[in-house]
Amino acid sequence: MKVAPDDNFDITICSEVLEHIKEYKLEQKAINQLKLITKNDGLIIISTPNSELLENHGFSFDEINNLFKNNFSQYYIFENAFIPIGKNELLWKKRLNNENIGIIVSELINFNEAVLPNGKIPEIKQGLPAGLFKFNGYEIDTSLLHNTHSWVILAINN
Repeated sequence: MKVAPDDNFDITICSEVLEHIKEYKLEQKAINQLKLITKNDGLIIISTPNSELLENHGFSFDEINNLFKNNFSQYYIFENAFIPIGKNELLWKKRLNNENIGIIVSELINFNEAVLPNGKIPEIKQGLPAGLFKFNGYEIDTSLLHNTHSWVILAINN
């Protein structure tokens, strides 16, 4: 396998990977590698499932927040759109009441494209209107963010 040179990329994307290496406790190693190949002040974008929605798969808010807090001085966590159903709804409400949440972008969700329990139509979290999100010189169009089950994290490599 060809390895990317250090400080090579302005933007690095890691989509739906970390949850597969979490059981081997390799998520920190993956973050280290992403930082290594991304230029200084480059943008790292990571998505990974929210374990409140996909139980035993992905990361809780505290887990993903701690991973990024320990590795980046500038980062934003975007919440998924769905409010959890069942017992995990209480986790969401507790986080919301404690203001322990990421950025929420209100968006239109096509329920035909979403993985849902039979007959369930979840509530959608309310937040910022979709549009341009400015972050450290980057403009991210959040109207393209159709994020139903995962965290999306933006971080500046420094």
